[in-house]
Amino acid sequence: MSTDVVSLSDVGARLRSERERLGVNQEAFGLIGGVTRNSQATYEAGRRPCDASYLLSLLQQGIDVGFIITGTRASDQIAADEAELLDCFRSLVPGERMALLTIARSMRGHPAPSNRVHATTGSYHGESES
Repeated sequence: MSTDVVSLSDVGARLRSERERLGVNQEAFGLIGGVTRNSQATYEAGRRPCDASYLLSLLQQGIDVGFIITGTRASDQIAADEAELLDCFRSLVPGERMALLTIARSMRGHPAPSNRVHATTGSYHGESES
């Protein structure tokens, strides 16, 4: 049985790190979690534990709650291109996220084209490059 204890100061530091990575202030991040700026500051200072509803609100907005709690980023466990896509997704505003999800969902179940675009010329394999 593990005796690891999650330190409030460590969680607070990771919470601040995640907020800063996203480029938002305490008030904006607190709103995402459904709390005031003062509560956000208290969480980040490690003076009070976050409650489950706060963490769930963050998770529903694509924030890496696993990192906040454990210190291990979700992107550490996925391929590089998936991590890049996830980072891009997390930087989008809600309307942009919905647009990207719509595109991804429309592509799901459709096979990738067998022809590939040449990175330099922009031509498809099988096309003449003249």
